[in-house]
Amino acid sequence: MLDVFRTACRIRPAFRELDPAVGETKVDYAILVDSPAVDANTLRTALGTVPMTHFGLSDNASTPLAISIETKSDAVDKLTGSTQLATWVRAHFRHLEVVRDTLQGKRTNAVDLPALPLIFALGSEWYVQVACRREEKTVRFSRLVYIYIYIP
Repeated sequence: MLDVFRTACRIRPAFRELDPAVGETKVDYAILVDSPAVDANTLRTALGTVPMTHFGLSDNASTPLAISIETKSDAVDKLTGSTQLATWVRAHFRHLEVVRDTLQGKRTNAVDLPALPLIFALGSEWYVQVACRREEKTVRFSRLVYIYIYIP
């Protein structure tokens, strides 16, 4: 099960870009994991002071982020939304690195970070994307699924 949250939350300072022009990035919606397979209380205890998400919610999300969604009207330049989503996903990976290192006790054989599903809606065009972290670089695969919504 997933919970969808409308969010205008900022990236937590510890996970922001150094460039202040992109450091305040937000996304419009967040889908959080809500599953019996994720024991949120045990995870929260294991993380200690590490937050559950890389962004602040008024109720401090009790479960991990599953999917980030950015929306822009078709009057906005596609690059603006794409840059905003890229900044957001880099912060998400920085957070996951901290979570991984905390849970693994900084073992040298660290596991790879998971691929992150993303949705970017630009007016009536929707892009389902996947971001991967490889050798300290973030790679986004775009247009895996392209949906065009036509409303007469």
